[in-house]
Amino acid sequence: MNNIKNYYFSSILLALFMMVNIVDAQIISKGAEWKFLDDGSDQGTAWKETAFDDSSWDSGDAILGYGTINAGAVTTVISFGPDENDKYPTTYFRKTIDYTVGSEESYNINLLADDGAVIYANGTEIARLNMDAGIPLYSDYSSGNGNEDSYTLMEIPLGSLVEGTNVIAVEVHNTSATSSDLGFDMELNALEFATVYVITKGAEWKYLDDGSDQGIVWKETAFDDSSWSAGNAILGYGTINAGTIQTTISYGADPNDKYPTTYFRKTINYTKGSEKSYVINLLSDDGAVIYVNGTEIARLNMDAGTPLYSDYASGNGNENSYTEITDIPLSAFIEGTNVIAVEVHNVSASSSDLGLDMDIIASPNAANYVKHIRFGSTDDPLNGVTITWRGIGTADKIKWGYTASFDEGEKTPVQRSNWTGYNYDF
Repeated sequence: MNNIKNYYFSSILLALFMMVNIVDAQIISKGAEWKFLDDGSDQGTAWKETAFDDSSWDSGDAILGYGTINAGAVTTVISFGPDENDKYPTTYFRKTIDYTVGSEESYNINLLADDGAVIYANGTEIARLNMDAGIPLYSDYSSGNGNEDSYTLMEIPLGSLVEGTNVIAVEVHNTSATSSDLGFDMELNALEFATVYVITKGAEWKYLDDGSDQGIVWKETAFDDSSWSAGNAILGYGTINAGTIQTTISYGADPNDKYPTTYFRKTINYTKGSEKSYVINLLSDDGAVIYVNGTEIARLNMDAGTPLYSDYASGNGNENSYTEITDIPLSAFIEGTNVIAVEVHNVSASSSDLGLDMDIIASPNAANYVKHIRFGSTDDPLNGVTITWRGIGTADKIKWGYTASFDEGEKTPVQRSNWTGYNYDF
């Protein structure tokens, strides 16, 4: 589920937490092979169309060009013509690809063009760099010197590519007839949002529901839980409004004197990536304390201090929805085997229900995914700011303040459904 959200507030954004990762699917890689035409002929406009026959063109790997390109060595040397003081103004490049459209949210190009370039996909212009507006002519020179030191990142329209065969065509224009060099290379990527789950909702857990007091050893990694029962979440008894109980556990022999605490454990194998934080979405009726590898990382509806088996929750849990917990230490998980242990405490001996489910999401630094920041409001251009971003969650938050402690608090943004050009469900 995709959504876009924004919130108006009158200070500086210090942090934006989003439970989403960006997957970069490479469509064309740097250094790829391209067809090229370097004979000084004026190809007009037909050369960029999908149906154009480029079978007679030469081919070679990028970087294609001549002279010195600081961003990398020229792999395929192309011709500038017989006169070094009257070099061809334009060289043409084409690449045919087979593409499967997926769940991409956008495309981007990393372009190396010395000096100017116009890029087409299936005959339609999608980007240009260092070229004046209007239909480019073969005789046109670029509007300025290109950046031969690095690649330029450019976002292109989402509908640029189609299912199946696509043709990417590029015309590279020199800055003058006496320019010493020309170079071309590019990378084309599809960007997708992908949630990275450490644990998913509905997962299988080990559990102990025999009314025994397990003390503190039960939460350690080395503890032997081989004799415990196992079942999928939601685990519990009674009615949990957030979902159907999949595994019914025991509360004991007396419905008026139910066990105060039930224990849960899950062992996972985890490969650390580029995560910058973890987020838990917890369904806990009523109270819970969560540990990773024996160390407490979160609690909900439980008083401070070391929890005892006989302790009851400090209040009724929210059985209607999952609670987002964001203050999880980055060091909580290690490479390899990890044990997540949860003790769920009822609110009273006569409580009618108990339930547990959760997911844990590895979250990257979200600053790269902010799509729009606009300072000022409709009534006052000097007051306020609008932050807009894409996300797949339904409970994203903004924490803000004047210091890294986010002293101004947490705000719930507004989900929008009318963002033209993107497909969102909200």
